[in-house]
Amino acid sequence: MPPRPTPPILLLLLVASVSFALVVLTNIAVLTVVARQAPLTKYQGWDTGNLSYGVKGASATWATDSGLNATIVWLRIMTGQWFNATFNPALYGVPQIPVEAWLEYEAITGSYASCLNLTLHLNSTTQVVVVNGRVVQATGTAVSMPAGSRGLFNTLAGSSCYVPPGQEVARVYTWLAYRAGVASVKQRVVWVVVAGPTRVWLGDPSTTGVSVSLYDSNTRALSTATLTANLTRLQRGAIYYDTFDTNPFTAGRMSQLSCTWRYSSTGRYIYISTSSRPTTYGGECVAVANIDLSRYVSEGRRIYIAVVAWRPGYPLQIRAFYDTVFTDPLTQRIYTVGYWNYPQPGQTGDITDATAYYFDGTNWVQRASVQVAPPGLGFEYDYYHEIASVADFSAKTLEQWNRTRIYATPMGYLFSPSRAGVGFYLIDTGTTVQANFDNLVISVDNPAWEVKVVGLKPGWTARIRDSTGQTVVSGVAGSDGSVVLQLWPTITSYVNAFIVKSGYIDIIDEYGNIVISKQFTDDVVGGDVYRFSWGFAGRVLNVLSNLSASFTSKLVLAGTNCTVSGSAVSLYLYNSSGSASTPIQVSGPSVTSWATSTVSMSPPASWSGSWLAGYWYLSASLPGSASTCYLDVVEPVYLPDSVQVGLRAVLWLKRP
Repeated sequence: MPPRPTPPILLLLLVASVSFALVVLTNIAVLTVVARQAPLTKYQGWDTGNLSYGVKGASATWATDSGLNATIVWLRIMTGQWFNATFNPALYGVPQIPVEAWLEYEAITGSYASCLNLTLHLNSTTQVVVVNGRVVQATGTAVSMPAGSRGLFNTLAGSSCYVPPGQEVARVYTWLAYRAGVASVKQRVVWVVVAGPTRVWLGDPSTTGVSVSLYDSNTRALSTATLTANLTRLQRGAIYYDTFDTNPFTAGRMSQLSCTWRYSSTGRYIYISTSSRPTTYGGECVAVANIDLSRYVSEGRRIYIAVVAWRPGYPLQIRAFYDTVFTDPLTQRIYTVGYWNYPQPGQTGDITDATAYYFDGTNWVQRASVQVAPPGLGFEYDYYHEIASVADFSAKTLEQWNRTRIYATPMGYLFSPSRAGVGFYLIDTGTTVQANFDNLVISVDNPAWEVKVVGLKPGWTARIRDSTGQTVVSGVAGSDGSVVLQLWPTITSYVNAFIVKSGYIDIIDEYGNIVISKQFTDDVVGGDVYRFSWGFAGRVLNVLSNLSASFTSKLVLAGTNCTVSGSAVSLYLYNSSGSASTPIQVSGPSVTSWATSTVSMSPPASWSGSWLAGYWYLSASLPGSASTCYLDVVEPVYLPDSVQVGLRAVLWLKRP
């Protein structure tokens, strides 16, 4: 209780008579005066809120406090993590004669005084301001009040922290001072802010994988969502891929531009069998995928081709080129990237060069020739070999690869191909020879022989298995959390080269445990990029109420550490009708939206006890290297009768 000035004054405020014109009346020293009518009569304010809502209330009492005539104004507001209300007015006074009035701060008391926010106005003139229990304005300008007018004491009262229902936040002691003629008077007015009942609160949605703890009359919560392992394909770099399980020519997937290409229904591959060269395309036998490359070429993209090629045995000294081709059917110009092969006796390894050429419509020009020995025994009969090429239409280069790059060379002659596929050029004509091709992949931007997995914890393993469960390839993630898996053929098998039909991808932790194993029925193909992540999607909190009126609300992000590369977090506020707000969003290292839009919540036609006003819905994906993160979220609730309350929750995302 603050110190009380003594001695007390009369219960009624007095005005000095004319004969005592210089006498000043205070509560501190009472002088002998002639009592006339009270110059200012105070009444309880009429803005006490709708009683059927019960979200706020104001009342005034008059009492002798420590022997002093005092007015006590009670301001009751429903509780929350924070709350406030506007009272217009909480008290008003009617002067019987013209007066000048103002308020003066005296003291503040209470267990939650440091949480108190209070602004007192008299006829819209700010008098006293308290912020978090600290007085930032102790008095205000005197307000002139004609006789018979109303002096309105408007207040904004509330708390910046949770106060249990029924508890006082604080009491602020003020003096109402006024001058009537030449006499001045002070009277104590005590403002008491009280926490009322909880009318909007948080609840457990009973979502699988979500654990909720509630505090402070359920106005504060800790909601923990257990993440599950996810593996998704981010990119499919392939614009065409084919294992030739059916005839690509009759099905319309490929076209024969020169020579007669055939399909093996038993081996399920395409092949060319010829003893001569065509008169078109510079003598190259060409078959292309019916995919238009024009856009990628004009955009300066990198286009990759990977294909398995082999030759059956045929007489020695028959030299030929086994190629991947980029061509323009209108002009029959060609870029070729492949192998020149010179057969040698037995399966001891042919003489083989990696080559690049262009045909300008009239002449062939060599752009590269590097003697190589592809994996195994060279480009030998009945052994499988890859042809892997790149046409870079930004750098204007041609490249050839066999696990590493063999060469990169300028194109030399520039044109814009619109088709890509395979080719065969027979140098030594007169003898029928055959060239076989299978597992063709054409991709853009991503190598057609590589599958990349990102989002892993460094040291974890990614493994590709075929539909029978056999391991095709595996690799360990580096410090950036990614691993590149190369799908090259072996000399004795190419069934999973570049394309793994209905393949599995396993993610294995550092202890050898399989974190996730997922089958991709649309195949695992060179050029694919997969992302491992920890994910969650579902309700994390309910919003409940027993208020008989509608209100609005939104969510505001107060803090988070989910801003890590590869994260994608969205938090929505729904009402019970299923209408959703725009989300709070975290995308990688940045918060792209700090608050949701506002959502209206209305009670159903009939309810008992309480009703579901809405819920928080979280969709989150974190990189595999992340173990946990949180979002600190405030929900301001805008209630009728100019009342606001705050709910607050911390959402934890954690790995199992």
